[in-house]
Amino acid sequence: MAKKAGNYPLPNHSQNHNHAAPRDSEVEELLRKAEVLLKENEPRKALDLISRSRIHSPWVTNALGVCQLRLGQAKIAVEAFRGLVLGAGGIQLRSDVPPVFKANFAVALLKADNMDGFLSTVAELSAEEHPAATRLKTAIEGWKKSLTMWQRLNWYLGGLPATPLTLDFPLGDLT
Repeated sequence: MAKKAGNYPLPNHSQNHNHAAPRDSEVEELLRKAEVLLKENEPRKALDLISRSRIHSPWVTNALGVCQLRLGQAKIAVEAFRGLVLGAGGIQLRSDVPPVFKANFAVALLKADNMDGFLSTVAELSAEEHPAATRLKTAIEGWKKSLTMWQRLNWYLGGLPATPLTLDFPLGDLT
């Protein structure tokens, strides 16, 4: 039978950005091992490790999505994060999920060529304190500044600029 880890706690904004860290020791240990593999640029090994663990937790699902992102499987990552962050109607982001899950969902949308979804997801992160959200907002601001006046005008009128938004940091965060 598969091991079960608890759900993520509700955010407590009186604490720092680690307020939503996993509390189950098995999950924490698994995420530590996966983080080491990801830092060694071994997302396939991290994915295998997580898959073999048979631990069921939103944090494990998040980690699986991060591995898929780093393997270049953005559409698979979108599906992994979608179940974590979207409400029952599948349109609005849930307010009770950790901001890192939302940030990872945003990155997956960007890499799956869904710029509108990416931007709207990051916009909902504006009140959230998390390093991943800050990195994404900084990347968007830099991208906007790189656009010519005509590209910005085209974008504001609904077109997509020819200049892609690139992220200069590893895709996805575990916690």
